[in-house]
Amino acid sequence: MTKLNKNFQKFLSVFLLFFCGGFIFAAKNASYYFNEGKNLQLAEDWYGAIECFSESTRLNPSYGEAYFKLAECFYAVDEYELSLQNLDLASKYLRNRADLENLRGFSYIGLGDLVEAEKIFSAILQSYPNDIDARFGLAELNILKGRVSGAEKEYKQALSRQNTNKKALLSLALVSDELGNQNATNTYINQALKYHSGNPEVYYFAAYLAVKQGDLEQAESRIRTAIHLKENYDEAYKLLADILYKSNRFEECIEICKYRITLNRDESSAWYLRGLASKALNNVEDALTYWETGLSIEPNDEIMRSALELLALEYTDIEDSRRELWAQYHLEKAKDYEKKFYSVQARYEYRRALRINPRNAEARLAYAELLLSDGYKESYLSQLQFVVSEGNVSQKILDTVEGYNSLLSNTLSIQWNINPFYLNKKRWNIGIYFTEPSAELYHMDSTKIAVDYLKDLFISSDTINGFADSNFAKNYTSAFADARKNSYDYFCLVSFSESDREVSATLSMYSGRTGKEAAEWKVYRTGNDRFVSAFRYLQQKVETSLPTYGKIIDRKNSDVLVDIGKKDGLNENTTNWLIVKKDAIKTADSGIGISFSEDNILGNFSVETIGEEISSGRIAQKGLYDKINVGDYVIPVVEVTPLEEENPEAEAKTVAVEVTEPVLLQLLRNIRN
Repeated sequence: MTKLNKNFQKFLSVFLLFFCGGFIFAAKNASYYFNEGKNLQLAEDWYGAIECFSESTRLNPSYGEAYFKLAECFYAVDEYELSLQNLDLASKYLRNRADLENLRGFSYIGLGDLVEAEKIFSAILQSYPNDIDARFGLAELNILKGRVSGAEKEYKQALSRQNTNKKALLSLALVSDELGNQNATNTYINQALKYHSGNPEVYYFAAYLAVKQGDLEQAESRIRTAIHLKENYDEAYKLLADILYKSNRFEECIEICKYRITLNRDESSAWYLRGLASKALNNVEDALTYWETGLSIEPNDEIMRSALELLALEYTDIEDSRRELWAQYHLEKAKDYEKKFYSVQARYEYRRALRINPRNAEARLAYAELLLSDGYKESYLSQLQFVVSEGNVSQKILDTVEGYNSLLSNTLSIQWNINPFYLNKKRWNIGIYFTEPSAELYHMDSTKIAVDYLKDLFISSDTINGFADSNFAKNYTSAFADARKNSYDYFCLVSFSESDREVSATLSMYSGRTGKEAAEWKVYRTGNDRFVSAFRYLQQKVETSLPTYGKIIDRKNSDVLVDIGKKDGLNENTTNWLIVKKDAIKTADSGIGISFSEDNILGNFSVETIGEEISSGRIAQKGLYDKINVGDYVIPVVEVTPLEEENPEAEAKTVAVEVTEPVLLQLLRNIRN
């Protein structure tokens, strides 16, 4: 080949390179990025799609359709303000578009502005009576307002206009299930399977509903069909793993979790279930390892953390070095709360750190300082003495202990030669039960973990022994029978549900003697710490609802010492107490309280000196004979305060209502059009 030919080839190569490159560069215009964005949106790569649509609007600031697609993607990632901003831009170039206004309505729902959303959907239906998306919007509004039957009506209206519409059929199946109409549920899901037999999403929801109805065999068949139709369907693999777990096929469950992890190592839900299945196989160390990994990915997964801590408390030694690490999470949170002056939350976190690692001197000293700030000098000293006993000695601590020993040299505990730290002040035995949930979308066994966690919270209670069965109760009757057998004062039935951002729980408390309902509390929480916050609330409700009473723990003639003090709510206003014969009280026949026969009243007790954990006073016997002994009860006489009369002229106050999003609504939102 001649030199001229070689030079020509080089020239031709360079020319073609620049020509083709220039063509490709020219091709990457606004339309190119728009089409790329659509492909990414279809694959649910929302952020990639946002990047492409943003570039499209940069190249063509009048590209109304690209603004609309941006609004759809921002809505998909819960950025409702940004969705509305892009809808406003799209409205300048796209006129009379019902789909644009529908998305605006759904964005307002996301922001909690239900009034504006309803106006938009109603306006759409006035102009376009057959617009089914507006019907779907009104259905969501009904569900948010607790009117599930109203939502059913809107979905039926939509279906009457498009009798094979996938979203309408699946929505009606889910709503019918919520209303307890299984026949209608099966009818709608079978229609969806008939008309959309090649759609994996239909099989996913069919499997979910089969799980709720307890048909795990059919659920497994349907979810495997969904996976066959869509190989990378992660939600379907998660549901399959859940089904295998519920079927006690733990090894197979672990294999599915491992497969999900190979596809996405940061899938914390797979680590959670892998740990749960390992625990079921008694592989405790594996479970702890998997949960540690899961929490390194998602540190705010409260249920996974609670599961790990409960397992660690049961199976690891106090000397286990990992406890220091697990406790450190709560220690850091406590410090953060203290910086914000949230003393109640900080106190809980310090106590939680000490529950996991009692030998953590830093947590104990910080907790001691909180006790001191509350005025509990004796408790402060007890905490310091514990630190010293563990060998964590500094001259400053020794000096402080010496100083407070001198300061508290005349307390009741010194006068009566008793250490309140070792008193057993547990008064109430309460059984905690739950019935098996039909389906748990986010965390398998979440209700069981919630009950175990509530039981663990009661361990730190001064007055309550909580007992939780490791298995669910079949129903109220079996829970009552077990409570009677174990002579529990009360028993509780707990229900729990969660969505991706919210939790709700109900605790119904019954008399263990009569089975009558005594009280019920419901709690809803969102935001960070929602799980812990919900069950701390229920624990506190149970504790504060139970009557306070004490026992005589020592006696010197007419002077007695009782195991109740400031930390139990005793103050100078509580002066009139009855003394009741030991073991002569029982729970009230109805409601929460105690009852006893007047024949068992032995005298009266007058409080004179109130300590932190104990108090002293004088007794006066009833009748001719002194029958008062150590171990007898002292019970405060509560004065009933009459209710204040209502003022009919009082100004009405506006109460802000927090909008909650039930699991049903999140399922409905996951149905693609």
